[in-house]
Amino acid sequence: MKTTLRTDLTVADICAGTESEIKAWYKTINITGLELKKQEIANAIYSGAFVTAAKAVFSNSTNSNLYVWENFFKGNVKRQELLRTALEWVVKSSNDKAVEDYMSRNRLNSDISELENYHTRRKTPSMVNAVNLSDTIVKAHRM
Repeated sequence: MKTTLRTDLTVADICAGTESEIKAWYKTINITGLELKKQEIANAIYSGAFVTAAKAVFSNSTNSNLYVWENFFKGNVKRQELLRTALEWVVKSSNDKAVEDYMSRNRLNSDISELENYHTRRKTPSMVNAVNLSDTIVKAHRM
């Protein structure tokens, strides 16, 4: 026996508006359930080539760099907390406005080299050792 559930669904076209309006709408439609992290909201507001490229690197749970980064970053990769920390380091501030201004400026740019390079240029000796160990583990795993 097959049961079909019927329910009314209201769909609103909220694609147009200022960034602050989109942010308010996004928070409103996601008010129930799991609380959204700051970066999850920012990714929705500033969606575009930059967010897509940044998430491919900093929100990718299969990225081999996570072996290294997990020693220096705290938070859930899948909930965008690693990406948030990376952005805060680049803008040298944990201020929401500073992070969001950076994302807004780069929204249409798919080149995230500034974000990536910031972290490769600033390796401490322990990070360099961890990177070498991570590369060795990944290579051994592939064999």
